[in-house]
Amino acid sequence: MPSQSDAERGRSKFPGLTVDDLNQGEKLFNTKCTQCHGPKRPKSWTEEQWRKIVPAMAEKATISGKKEITQADQDLVLKYVITMGPDQHGKR
Repeated sequence: MPSQSDAERGRSKFPGLTVDDLNQGEKLFNTKCTQCHGPKRPKSWTEEQWRKIVPAMAEKATISGKKEITQADQDLVLKYVITMGPDQHGKR
């Protein structure tokens, strides 16, 4: 579960990031992303990889008719996975 220290750390990449943003991103990540495949860990991929994966998967979900994932939702998911990912914690 994201904490205040996670939000503070994430602000270096996402100014104004809040714990609520991270919690919303986590919820979206765990509900929308698992509709097509099992859950993944934010530490599974690097920031660069996530920045490619999230938009590609959102487009794929929309095209397949499973669920439209808005740009705002994508942004929250990206903020969550990047903040909680390996580049921020220094390891995978």
